[in-house]
Order: sequence, then C-alpha cells, then structure tokens
Amino acid sequence: MSPRSARLAGAVGKLAILAAAAVVLGGAASGSRAILTIRVSGNGAVGIRSGDRVCRHQCRVVGDATITLVSRPAAGNYFLGWSGACSGRARCVVRMTRRRVVVANFEPNGGLVSWNPYYGCKPIFTTIPFLLGSRENARHGATESGGDRQPHLRGAKDKHLLNPPCAVRGTRTFVEIHDVVIAGKPERSADGDETVNMDDPNRPDITDVYMKTIHTEIDHQLIAHNVAPHIQPPQGTHVDIQGFVFWDPANTDARWHSFSGWEIHTLTAWRPAAR
Repeated sequence: MSPRSARLAGAVGKLAILAAAAVVLGGAASGSRAILTIRVSGNGAVGIRSGDRVCRHQCRVVGDATITLVSRPAAGNYFLGWSGACSGRARCVVRMTRRRVVVANFEPNGGLVSWNPYYGCKPIFTTIPFLLGSRENARHGATESGGDRQPHLRGAKDKHLLNPPCAVRGTRTFVEIHDVVIAGKPERSADGDETVNMDDPNRPDITDVYMKTIHTEIDHQLIAHNVAPHIQPPQGTHVDIQGFVFWDPANTDARWHSFSGWEIHTLTAWRPAAR
C-alpha cells in the first residue's frame, strides 16, 4: 500500500469510529454498536445528556458506555415514570451492554390530587425552571413578570393564609413538582415558618443555579392547626412536593432567596422522590 493510500485508509477509519460514536436521532445506527431506542408516550420530551439532545417522539442513540436520560414534561402534563430499561421517575441511566428500549410516559394533569387531606385544590404539575420562567433580573434571579403562574398570590395579604385560594382569576395556584433536592438545612424563620431552598437536579443545561432554585416555607399557620406535613428531611434528600405558588416582594435582593421573590408558600406536602 502506498503512503497516500495508507493515510487515506487511516482517515476513513477515524471517520468510521466518529460516526459510530455519534448520537443518532431517528436515523439508522451501526449494527456493531449497542443501540438505545427512546420512545415518548404522551406530551413531553426526553433530554439526552450525551450532547444535550432532546427526543420528542422516537429516537435512537449509539456509542456511549452509559447514557443518562431526564424527563421533560410539557406544560399541563406530568411525568408518570419510565418503562423498559428504566423504572421510577428519577433520571434514567442506561448501561449500553446490549440493545435496550426506554419509554418515557407522560400524562395530563387531570389525575393529580392533593396529598394533604386538609387541602382540596387539584394541583397542576410543573418544574422549578418552568415555574420561574427564563427572564432574569440584574442579579440573575427570576423576575415576577417572567414566571409561569400569572396572576398569582403575592405580598403581605396572601403570605400567611391557612386556606389560600386554588386559583387567582382563573390561574391555578396549587402545584406539584417531582424530584427536587433539599438544598440546605431546614430552619425556622422569625415568624415561625419552616423554610428551606430546593433545587432541580435534572437540568444541568441551566448554568445559573438561581434559575432552578426556589425557596419553600411550611407556614406556621399549618403547624399551629396541626395540618402541616412532616418536618422536611436532611439536606441532599430528593423529594416530590406540593404547595402554593407565591411571590414575596420583600426578599428580591436576598441571595438566600435566589435574588427572586418566588416561593412555594405554603408547602402543603412532600414525599420521597422515586429514584
């Protein structure tokens, strides 16, 4: 083989290796590599950590030893869970030792109910980033006008309600969020509320932590009337939560409040996240 032919063969070989390692969405994949087929059932999408790709219907992925998937429900829907190579509702990590299939199952919000029997509001499923929106203020916190729940509970008149309204002028105030992380040690505030921040661990594409963190409070009114959820678990615990969306204009300049007024206040219930 001539030197030129050898160089050409080497280049072709490198291209073949790169092609086999690429993420293939909806196209044909190499028969010599393990293939992961991703299917989306319902109204949502799947984030593929390899290259930060998004699958909305059916996709195929090849080339990685492990592939991490995260659910992304569409507005008005919630993530029911994985089936196939993964189960539960947390992020899905697939070891690519052979051909595998994963199905992400999404459902409309209609089937959600309050976990706290004291409250009769029907929650709407959301995520922290979707709730906060994408508009940032000068300190990179979420703005009030950019939030998803418009209009909403806000200010001193709505802050310590034992029975907040289920909706404000037609916009539902009661939400359910899955798989968030307790970001600090729960503490009692000066007015007796139990407070802690919570982060969304499933959005590494959002580099500004303030845009995926929300302050939560179990109001002292719930504690006094014996309808509060259990004391929140330690820092680092993954939980699902329910509560009322609220804007506190008094704390928009506070770092511990993510330079934003958004809160889940009051937090009515939590449970361990399925992982």
